[in-house]
Amino acid sequence: MRYYLICIFLCAPCLIKAQSATEYIVIGDSLYANNENDNASLMYERAYFYSTEVQISAEAILKKVECLKKKGAFREVKQQLDKISFSILPTELHPRWHYEIAYSAFCSKEFDRAENQIKLYEALTIDSTFRKSMLFLKVVTFSNEFKWDEMNSALEQYINFVLPENNRQTYLDVASDLLNHKPKYRHPDRARLLSYIPGLGQLYAGYPIEGAFSFLLNASALSFGIYQIVNGFPFTGYFGGAGLLQAFYFGGQNRAAVLCVKKNEKNRKRFIGNVIGILTKVSKD
Repeated sequence: MRYYLICIFLCAPCLIKAQSATEYIVIGDSLYANNENDNASLMYERAYFYSTEVQISAEAILKKVECLKKKGAFREVKQQLDKISFSILPTELHPRWHYEIAYSAFCSKEFDRAENQIKLYEALTIDSTFRKSMLFLKVVTFSNEFKWDEMNSALEQYINFVLPENNRQTYLDVASDLLNHKPKYRHPDRARLLSYIPGLGQLYAGYPIEGAFSFLLNASALSFGIYQIVNGFPFTGYFGGAGLLQAFYFGGQNRAAVLCVKKNEKNRKRFIGNVIGILTKVSKD
């Protein structure tokens, strides 16, 4: 009898904690349903703290991740997922774990990390539960990295996975045609180099009018400096003309690089819009 009571005494805290963890999850679900994400997140954190089972801990973390995603706190998602070692995670949760890390990395614009996690998912996971979502994510990730061939291959994978065989060809042709209209990537460093000839960097970046304006500014500053020196005003020519020329010349180089980034971003958004349009149509069909 004494040993029986000792066993109950030792096991009781664990049972209480497990029950408390489950109750906290239930409370968190209720708060989450009412869009009280911060309070729900707190309940899930308490559930994780009190839980003694990996399954319940993982459930609490995944539910907290949903709260963080609603808030747009994608950088915190990986920190939460790292609380549980992947090696002790139940096998059925592996696909979800890979997806959540890849998705949060993508939303944080950490495209390399998102790509690596997608590759891990494909290499280690047989379960196809998140296959469609991962392929979607794979397409847009490669698009953001300007990896057009890989993007096209992933888009074809998505089409083949989602659609029946008799309905694929039209979309495969559209995907192939889309690749023929891929945006040109403009290198900022190359724009700086071309700007040794004023205006040429802006022209390369896709802004010819601004390039012409830059050339005129540099030419005007140089002409002003020479004119002042020729007419016996070397001080004004040097500090006025040369000073303006230096500002316009090096400013033009920096501006050309900025314009490249701006143009790349504009082209990327337009192209990804077209890609997502195809993905959406495929999903609906």
